[in-house]
Amino acid sequence: MINPILNKGGFGKSYTREETVRRIRPLAELHHRLVYAYLYAIEHLSDREVAAELDALQPENRTDGAKLMEVIYANGGYASTGAELQLEQMDLGKDDASILRKLLELEETFYNQVKKEYEDKNHQIRTLAILENVLRHSEERLKKLKTLQKQTV
Repeated sequence: MINPILNKGGFGKSYTREETVRRIRPLAELHHRLVYAYLYAIEHLSDREVAAELDALQPENRTDGAKLMEVIYANGGYASTGAELQLEQMDLGKDDASILRKLLELEETFYNQVKKEYEDKNHQIRTLAILENVLRHSEERLKKLKTLQKQTV
């Protein structure tokens, strides 16, 4: 009876700093690829209105990436900056439907991985709060992508 009470609000066992870094780093790396995928889409979509709608999502998207990296740094880890990625190496397709489909798939992959980490309540309270925000923003982008995909087909 006392264990469930102590596990609420961050009492009880939570991941070590090293474990937090190990678990969040792959999310940050996937997020870098996601940001580059959005950049590719914005640059290559023939429908410039759709590209502008995706571009409007990017400030919040980049903030989410910075928050994930902040968790890593705050726990004594290092994080890739994504500088090794090249936009020229990204290929989501040549037509709008392909680009949006592949972007949606990547966003869904990111969402599912963040959700898995968020549902693991062994994270520190601050990490859970960041994961919750990142998850909510990814869900919002997914809804937007699904709407745009329907309009494009």
